[in-house]
Formats: sequence, structure tokens, C-alpha cells
Amino acid sequence: MTPILQWIESAGARVAVIPFDAPEAELRSIFNSINGVLFPGGGLNLTADQPFFKVSKLFYQLALEANLKGDYFPLWATCQGFQLVAILVAQDFSCVVKLNQISLLIISSTGYFRHTPSTAKTFLFQSS
Repeated sequence: MTPILQWIESAGARVAVIPFDAPEAELRSIFNSINGVLFPGGGLNLTADQPFFKVSKLFYQLALEANLKGDYFPLWATCQGFQLVAILVAQDFSCVVKLNQISLLIISSTGYFRHTPSTAKTFLFQSS
């Protein structure tokens, strides 16, 4: 078991692994049986044709729909998972730039977080 899974379980959560090769109907069924998603870090290829990206995009879209309907569904992203979520939010792969094996997330002052609803349950920190 990986350290991140151990960390999640040590907090009392149950881990459900999402198979990237499952049919969409099964993925939707999995989504309806869980109450949050963690997008992990790692050396994955974040291109639109990769199974990890496709499944992540589906779960991101389903989470958006659920939250808009008032069904609080949290997403947590760590390291490369945060880059993935940035790409999904921006709908633009250029928001992550690779420089000598280091990826930088680009968020300008007019940035990719265009609309922050007053009822948001997410905290965004900006250095002064």
C-alpha cells in the first residue's frame, strides 16, 4: 500500500481505487458510491488522450455537477494532481509549463479562477 493511501486510511477514510479502464457507466456508478476524490501526484502523462486524464476529467465534471446541485463533493489534488486540476479548470494545457523536469503552474492576477462563489468551500491563498 502506498504512503498516501496509508495516510488517508489512518484518518479513518476508506479508499476506493478507480480503474482507468472501466466503462463510463461503471465509473459513474463508482462516483455515486463515493464522497470525494483525491487526484494524486506522480509522474503521469497529462495529455488528453491518456486514460488517467480522461477518467479524471469525467470525475471532475461529475463533481462540478454535484456541487452545483448542492451535493457537496470535495476534490483534493496533490502535486501533479493539482496541475491536472488546474488544466481541467482552465480547459487549457498551457497553464502548466515544463522547464527542465520542473512543472510550473501559471495563475495570473486575472487567472484561471475567474469566478469564486461566495459560498465556496475552498480556500485559496495568495501571497502579498
